[in-house]
Order: sequence, then structure tokens, then C-alpha cells
Amino acid sequence: VKFLSTDGNRVFGAGSWETGGFNSRVWYSPVLGDADIGDDERYVNSLTQQNFIDLNENDGGYITAISFPIQGSIYVFKYRQIHKLTPTGDVDTPYLPYEVSRLIGCVSQRSLRIGEDQTGRPCLYFMSAQGPYRLGVNGLEYLGMDLEDILETINYEATITVAHSLYYGPKKQWLLWLATGASNDADTIAVLNTRVGTPTGEGVRGGWAIYDGDYAASRTATQFANTLGATMSKKLKPYIGRIATNSVHKGDTAATSDNGVAFRAYIQTKTYAPAGDGNKFVFDLYPTLVSAVGSGVSIRVQIVRDYGLETATADVVITAT
Repeated sequence: VKFLSTDGNRVFGAGSWETGGFNSRVWYSPVLGDADIGDDERYVNSLTQQNFIDLNENDGGYITAISFPIQGSIYVFKYRQIHKLTPTGDVDTPYLPYEVSRLIGCVSQRSLRIGEDQTGRPCLYFMSAQGPYRLGVNGLEYLGMDLEDILETINYEATITVAHSLYYGPKKQWLLWLATGASNDADTIAVLNTRVGTPTGEGVRGGWAIYDGDYAASRTATQFANTLGATMSKKLKPYIGRIATNSVHKGDTAATSDNGVAFRAYIQTKTYAPAGDGNKFVFDLYPTLVSAVGSGVSIRVQIVRDYGLETATADVVITAT
């Protein structure tokens, strides 16, 4: 099988590496303790009981991901379909499949992560061929309205990595690595602050930030102990596997550098017309900045007229004096 999952009592296998195999089939083992210690390595296929579920073979693509249980159910993703396996309590037929969507699916197992929504309820985050989605108590929620410009550049034909992701619990962030342009590997990270993203009639809006640089060029990511050694710390940090240098990097560390290189963070506001459309106005005072001190850190405040036609800039160093 290509993918594995478990509900705590059974092992699930999905998809197939075999030529001519069942690319839309989910197998499941008997409950542990049913017969012997090898229960998690077998499945039943008899006249009265068949421990597998077929999910529209050759329709909607093949299985691309399978989740761990969310609110008791396991979700199986095809490239353009989602199916929900709901427990029945019946020994012979322990799960029944229900179709969640015939349009939305998941591009890869590595883009699927369990996380929390804005209220702390468990949900699934994943990347689809139509953009990022969330699946939870509110059903399917589109997350990409604020990322449409980036989504237009995604290379879905990337030969190495189209998308992978990580839910970073301590910061309540979902980090989504994406291959854009002609890149065959991830080169951009879209980061959702799940506490800020707000459900609207257009999907979930707000809460996104975009990262680039060394941290964006990775093929894999996970949470692991902040302090490594014989005694592992309980505090977790995000770790990434870099592409070019074959190295492992730890994130969420020094606030003023990215792998030793100083980085820039910026916020651009929406467009304002203080005097109303068609009326001219003048800024004759510099803005006021209230900030905590930061040794060697500079902040630039800039007013942009007519989408870049003219800018007015004020720089300040926030080293303590």
C-alpha cells in the first residue's frame, strides 16, 4: 500500500504500488487481539467478510492521502474526491463510506495535517488542486481567497514536491510549502495563523503571511524537541529538511536572522483615500512609531502613492538609547 493510518485498534492501508493494483481501495486489519499478535498484519477476505472498501476506482483520480481519525471518522482523499469512513460498531462491516466531495481532493499525503481551527476544534488542513482547504466541524472551508495571486503560479506538474505542510502547535500556525513558477521543489511558504483566520461567505479570510528564503526551500517538515540529547525537551520546534545543502534546520529560533542572514518582515495595508475619491490631500507630518527596543533592528515606515508612483519614507533604528 502507499499510505498507512490507524484508528488505534485497526491498521488502514490505502492505494497501491503494484502495477494493475487497486488505486482507490482501502484495506483494514482486524481489531488488535482478535486472533493473535499478528492481527495488525493481516486482513480478512472471505465469502462472508471482506476487509476492504473500494472508493470509485478510476473516478476522480487515485487515492493521494488518508487521515488519522477526526471526531471518530477517517477521511480518504483522492486527487479530486474526499470520502469519509464512519464507524458503525459492526464487527463485519466496521466502517461505511460517505462521499464528502466529488470536486475537491488533496494533491499529496504530505500536504495533509491535523490542526486546530480558530476556536481550537480539531480539523484537517490540506492542499487541493483548487487551493488550500480546511475540513472540520464547519465542513469544507476554502482558505485561499487571500492567496489567489500566489495560487495562480503553483506548479502542479512539479516532479519532486508540489506541496507539503506542517501544523506548528505552539504558534497555532499551518505552514504550507509550495512550488511556484517553473520550480520542481518548494520555494514559497504560505503561513496561516489559525487564530486570526475568520470564516466568511467567501471562505476563511485573513491570517496569512508569506515566507521565502532558506526556510522556504525544503522538502519536508516536522515538529520535534527543542533540545536534543539523552533527555529530550517537551517544548517543540519546527524542523525542516533543506533541498540544496542536504541539511536539517530548526525554525522559530533567533528573531533577527534566517540561517545567519538578516531578514526583512513587512506589512502592507489596504488602499486608503482619506479625503475621498478624486480629492487631493497632503501628509505634512511623519508617522509616529511605538515599538519595543531591538538591538541593531531598523524599521522603515513608508507611504505609497498611486500604487508605487511616489513613496515617502521614514527610517528609525530601535536600538535602546
